[in-house]
Amino acid sequence: MVVIATSRILYMNVIYFYLQALQTEEASTIAPFFRAAGFFGLILRYFILGEQILIPKSSAFC
Repeated sequence: MVVIATSRILYMNVIYFYLQALQTEEASTIAPFFRAAGFFGLILRYFILGEQILIPKSSAFC
């Protein structure tokens, strides 16, 4: 429960700063950075946690 609560608090902080940035800059400038969070998470997991990046050979959605 502590991990979940901490995660939510950190996410609320991220949203707060995102909204602050939207008030000072255009959305077309800020949004790509916010949407790139998944990519940065992937890179950090690779370097910090040592996880492998696997690319699936086939997709079920094709």
